[in-house]
Amino acid sequence: MKLDPDERLSEELKNSLSEVIKSEGAEAYSMGLRLGFMGRPLPVRWTTLVRVWRTGRCRFSDTNVNEYPIIDGCVAQIKGDIEHHNSPDLEH
Repeated sequence: MKLDPDERLSEELKNSLSEVIKSEGAEAYSMGLRLGFMGRPLPVRWTTLVRVWRTGRCRFSDTNVNEYPIIDGCVAQIKGDIEHHNSPDLEH
């Protein structure tokens, strides 16, 4: 799993991950990403963010900034969001 220091898992995502980790389903899982600003969620949500994969099934793009995972196999969507708590105040 890839998770940034300013990101948190929603309760729904924690429950979904608990279920799929036990299964023999997909090679990787995509989920939503909810953006926040100054402690409040923004009305923006990405729905196809791949952040969880089985060991050995992921490699990363060869880019210097914002690399992305390349999955060898099936990617399934799961319920729940990663909450991105960026910009806690205007000074940040």
